[in-house]
Amino acid sequence: MRLPFHLPDKQQVFYGPDDDVEDILKNHSVASTMFKSWMECNRIYDEAKDLNYIEFPSKFVWKKHGKCWERRKVGFSIGRIHSVSPALGEAYFLRIILNKVKGPTSFEDICTVNGVVFPTFRDACYERGLLDDDMEYIEAIKEASNSCSGGYLRNLFATMLTSHCLSRPDFVWEKSGEILSDGILYNQQRALNSTGYIDRCNTKVVLFCFSSTNLSITEDKIKNLTLYEIEKLLLQNGSTLRNFETMPFPDDHAVSTSNNLLINKELNYEPQDLQNEYDNLFVSLTEEQRCIFLEITEAV
Repeated sequence: MRLPFHLPDKQQVFYGPDDDVEDILKNHSVASTMFKSWMECNRIYDEAKDLNYIEFPSKFVWKKHGKCWERRKVGFSIGRIHSVSPALGEAYFLRIILNKVKGPTSFEDICTVNGVVFPTFRDACYERGLLDDDMEYIEAIKEASNSCSGGYLRNLFATMLTSHCLSRPDFVWEKSGEILSDGILYNQQRALNSTGYIDRCNTKVVLFCFSSTNLSITEDKIKNLTLYEIEKLLLQNGSTLRNFETMPFPDDHAVSTSNNLLINKELNYEPQDLQNEYDNLFVSLTEEQRCIFLEITEAV
């Protein structure tokens, strides 16, 4: 017997073309599904609490017209939960739990492990030990980093994402993000070294050299640029980081300004050095200058 299931408030609703939407939503049968009726039975029947969803048809029969389960009097049936793709995220993790959990009376019960209610079905799966820790994929990225370029590593990670072989892509990203960013700083330096502007007075192109101006890139910006490169690879394969709820997404504005030399130069400063310079200059102001300075800074 095929056993349907659904995420909270994601059940299918069937209605005719002339049915009124408000009447449909008020109809009690709309909220009543085979899956939710199973959880209701777990609340009513003691013997149901010892059965998981797959085992349930062996002791109970689904009455289609009444939209309810009743105790089985004769016969025997074997349940099978609908298969879903790992690409569906939470629905996939819910299906994994349903093969193990017994007697839940609500979605919250399904997410509860050892008295702790977890925010997602995925987290509940991990706590139950039903998913791998993805360490083999992290080790694969580390091993590949010994002989492969950063571009290859990012392509490898993008392939892992599109193949949906990672149980926790955000965990793999957290543990291997530094390795995946290999080459990003070098590429940024090359981009900025070849950037310039036209000096209208002297009619010449002025280039800023990274080594001479000592520009730096923050760690957050490097991570953002790494995510941007991964996103480009995913888009080429008809996917995106937005398909993976737990994965961070690159800041579009930060990426768009990453190759702007003037912006990077203005952002390249040490707060403590500026504070020291401010303190030295402030004490050198005359009383009149200090009053004017404080009035202006207060206004802005």
